[in-house]
Amino acid sequence: MVRILWLWAVALVMVGCSAGRPAIGDVALVGTDYPVAGEWPSRVELAADVDNAGGRVKLLRGRLRVSYDGRRVVVLTLERKVVIRGRESGQVVLPLRVSVARSSQSLALREALREGELERVGVDWQVALRRGVAYAELEQPMRPLGEVLDAAQREHLIEILRSINE
Repeated sequence: MVRILWLWAVALVMVGCSAGRPAIGDVALVGTDYPVAGEWPSRVELAADVDNAGGRVKLLRGRLRVSYDGRRVVVLTLERKVVIRGRESGQVVLPLRVSVARSSQSLALREALREGELERVGVDWQVALRRGVAYAELEQPMRPLGEVLDAAQREHLIEILRSINE
């Protein structure tokens, strides 16, 4: 369930990270690495179909944090540099390391996602990128997930979460 949230959040990071605004198509989970004990994956790999009309963009560093009731619960960190090629369509693979707080908040976050109650879920992200010779660091302060996703995306996310839970 939480993986679906990660897919949306990573897609939002990618959309916001270049002036050319690459269009994001399907985003899919292509790999997970589960720890020996526990339910949360230690690594995930996401693939996004990207149509980038602008120039080449290199994601140097990236971090996405998910919070519940103002407390950070999940942190996704880009493991290596990722290149989004310019003026072409293709698939971009994002290898992410997952860190989860071992607290009651992680259980509360999981339950909120299961129930589709996204009001208390927040996200923030930081990304460093290079486009040509220009270097930029972009940051999105903590915002409720409801403000990050529009109404249609929110409803679609809730439907997906409910179908996975059944």
